[in-house]
Amino acid sequence: MSKKNRFSLSKFLFSLLGVIPAIFSLTTYFVTIIGMEVRSVGKTITSILILAILSIIFLASVWCGILALLFIYFTTSLLWSASLSIFVLILINILFLLIVAFILSNLKKKLGFPATRKLLRHALRQD
Repeated sequence: MSKKNRFSLSKFLFSLLGVIPAIFSLTTYFVTIIGMEVRSVGKTITSILILAILSIIFLASVWCGILALLFIYFTTSLLWSASLSIFVLILINILFLLIVAFILSNLKKKLGFPATRKLLRHALRQD
């Protein structure tokens, strides 16, 4: 006669008690890893911000140099007056500002989670 495998509540609880410390150990391990990665990301973001500020400074200085070169070109080669040259340079700056503003407005639309909003609108209409 063979023994039937019966469900034993005590064996189940005993094995469950053996698993609980392992779960706590894994949880502690994951929390430690996440904490270390958050600190690493914080340092990386700080570096990125510093480099972005330096890039903005260098970009502004290069742009000022380009504008100065254009001013010299307009006044010496094309023999425009200084006021006309400055006016044209201001128009160039305004044109580039409008282009950047247009690009930013298009990017801003993507930050509003358009697909999620569309899905929610569709779901609310069906209710």
